[in-house]
Amino acid sequence: MKTKDANPEIGKLFGQLYSFNESLKLHHWQDTGEGSYARHMATDQALESVRDLLDRLVETAYSVYGEIEITIPETRAPACLKEAVCNAYKLIEDAKPLLSESFLQSILDEYQEALHQLNYRVTRLQ
Repeated sequence: MKTKDANPEIGKLFGQLYSFNESLKLHHWQDTGEGSYARHMATDQALESVRDLLDRLVETAYSVYGEIEITIPETRAPACLKEAVCNAYKLIEDAKPLLSESFLQSILDEYQEALHQLNYRVTRLQ
């Protein structure tokens, strides 16, 4: 178990995921128009999942790597929810080599599953 100087890219990833999660909330609050109730409910469900998953991921990583400096970037509501979800999915996919332990990879997989569920609900269940 490492105790100091965890890879700064891990902290960057966690900050970006936190920012993405909060951008979902901003979208949730601002969404209007046709199909907005379905999107509102879909983002609510996704928020519950991704917040819990990120909490598990960060706490487990702290256990493995020790201190991790996390910086959260400025957060805005996404202009296009589907694009934001696709970008978050790619961010996780690209970052998987940073977290080589299978149990951390499993949490990342669950996060990506939650993103697929959100994409399905937003695209198909209007």
